[in-house]
Amino acid sequence: MNQNNPSTVFSLLNYLNREQYGDRPLVTGHYYNAPVVDSKDKQTYIRKNGRYEKAFLKTVYKHDERFQTVFPRMWSWRDDHVSEYKRWGDVKGRPIRIQNSRGESEVKRVPTFAENTRFFITYQIGHMYWRYFMWNFVGRQNDEQGHGDLLNGNWITGIKPLDAIRLGNQDRLTPEMLNNPARNTYYMLPLILGVFGLVYQFVRDKKNFWVVTLLFVLTGMAIVVYLNQTPLQPRERDYSYVGSFYAFSIWIGIGVLALYETASKYFKPLLSAGLAILLAFSVDRKSVVENWDDHDRSGRTFARDFAYNYLNSCEPNAILFTNGDNDTFPLWYAQEVEGIRRDVRVVNLSLLGTDWYTEQMKWKAYDSDPLPITMDFDKFVQGIRDVVYIIDKVNKPYELKRLMDFVGSDNPETRHRTPNGEYIDYLPTNKLKITVDKDLILSKGVVKPENANLIVDEMQWTINKEYIQKNEMMVLEIIANSNWERPIYFVSTGGDSDVGLSNYLQHEGFAYRLVPIKTEATDYLSVGRMNVGKVYTNYMENFKWGGLESSDVMVDHNVQRTALVLRLRSNFNRLAEELIAQNKIDSAVSVVDRISELLPFNKFPYDIFTIGHIETYYNANETVKANDLLTGYANYCIENLEYFYSLKPYQQRMVEYDISLNTQVLQELVGIASRYGQEDVKSQFESTLNSFMSLYFQATR
Repeated sequence: MNQNNPSTVFSLLNYLNREQYGDRPLVTGHYYNAPVVDSKDKQTYIRKNGRYEKAFLKTVYKHDERFQTVFPRMWSWRDDHVSEYKRWGDVKGRPIRIQNSRGESEVKRVPTFAENTRFFITYQIGHMYWRYFMWNFVGRQNDEQGHGDLLNGNWITGIKPLDAIRLGNQDRLTPEMLNNPARNTYYMLPLILGVFGLVYQFVRDKKNFWVVTLLFVLTGMAIVVYLNQTPLQPRERDYSYVGSFYAFSIWIGIGVLALYETASKYFKPLLSAGLAILLAFSVDRKSVVENWDDHDRSGRTFARDFAYNYLNSCEPNAILFTNGDNDTFPLWYAQEVEGIRRDVRVVNLSLLGTDWYTEQMKWKAYDSDPLPITMDFDKFVQGIRDVVYIIDKVNKPYELKRLMDFVGSDNPETRHRTPNGEYIDYLPTNKLKITVDKDLILSKGVVKPENANLIVDEMQWTINKEYIQKNEMMVLEIIANSNWERPIYFVSTGGDSDVGLSNYLQHEGFAYRLVPIKTEATDYLSVGRMNVGKVYTNYMENFKWGGLESSDVMVDHNVQRTALVLRLRSNFNRLAEELIAQNKIDSAVSVVDRISELLPFNKFPYDIFTIGHIETYYNANETVKANDLLTGYANYCIENLEYFYSLKPYQQRMVEYDISLNTQVLQELVGIASRYGQEDVKSQFESTLNSFMSLYFQATR
């Protein structure tokens, strides 16, 4: 892949300026709720027919000057960012009267500079730098991504009274919290040694002290100012400041010399050297011992194996639509480096919104033929058809191929004229269809002969929104032109990823295949139909699992999150339910046994999908297994609730969702025991549940 295709001086300039990532204000700029008073299009140049022609690059907005400030920190207009700005900055604002887009008078509250500064200190410095600094030299709570809550990603010392001030009762932590591999406590020893070295260098060698300080600041605080990060970052950003942490480590090294010189005032040189080395070694040893388990990746092939599973969910010569980094980069590695399934074309939906990537999809790659995209480059170049509006002029389904020809036409009659005289590209209906040739479907092996009666005459679906973006347009273009010549898969369903085709998807492992069989979803977890035989074979025989089931392999938050995103427990449950419906009871039990082995509860905590395991065991008359699993989950909830209710009232309010969830799950588990006639199990937890329910209702009054 030629990323961004910087093949001309203009595209190279845009690439170096990181235009694709947008702008963020630094010295002066607007607040998040600043009204737009004017806008203009910024142009670039593209090469076309041997000449350079102007092309759209981006829109530049001018904002109301009353909402401008120096050193703007709260600038993003996204709703989720705005709510976090208000939380971290404790924003009350000052009123300013404006005229809104409808010509009406309206009062907006613009943040004050003090509130702007408060957000900078509490979030950008405190949460996004100081917290990471303390992870490295004081201690870390766990590797869960934190957004300022009580349970995730905080720094700790390991000294209970100190940690309790910020994080609540440390004597009632659950086994899950205490046994997290990333829970590292250094008792502040590296920090103390570093401060000792800092003071020593300042006193003894001011010139070099300022050199180290400059390195410390420029690779730490200065980067904080430059990045001007928004809240709710997609991942922890501690790697951004590693240079600053290296600089502080210099002071830790100098601290050993300071220890020696201090000890020399009281002891002989040899003894002083021994004491300094011993103390320094103790600090280093503590750091190594604490960090070893959560940094040991030996035996873990999770990323590669899951890429293998994604690719091998697909039939030969398939097109696989992926979403983000984690379901794309490992697949590229598997194909490029290990030569796995090079016949599958991996298509990243985020990149499919760019002209350079879409154009490259029209090329052959490895053993994969070009994608069936008939639009010329100038039809989807940046600034052209970035958005296609849906203007429902025809209240009936139209053939997808005709609609894509309509959208791709430059004929003025296929464009909509707005009240201000602008012509825009549009779809004349939100109802789409594909006429199905059943003989073709069967001959291509899209549907098995035994399911021929399920094939629909027409695939009909609705896009329930006001517009589609370029990447969605290109997905529809590929589907419209494929004519079932190549299998089409999506790694996930719902949202914008499947362009409204969820009811025509078939679960085949780690991917969902587009098929002309309509299956209405019973809930958000049961999208489409399931190819039971293929999924069973993949899950139980073909797929590789990266050593997850091994007790020697470390599982971190990223692995846990991936298993949750893939809905592994949910999908195994669904497979087991399908097998029970086919009266394959033993196979259903083996499926639940297998997922319990792959995702052991000491590494992958109990979650609501565990309830499906329990009910499958009961339905298969595996009562002992069901009772054991129910008991384990109930005790897990009780441990959590005992910890939550040991917190102070204001801290309990910070974990209201967790209290509610664990209470409801415990209630559901007691109900399940009752439904399946397990009175002994029910009585074991019923009184405890009643006690927690009483506490819950008292707190929510």
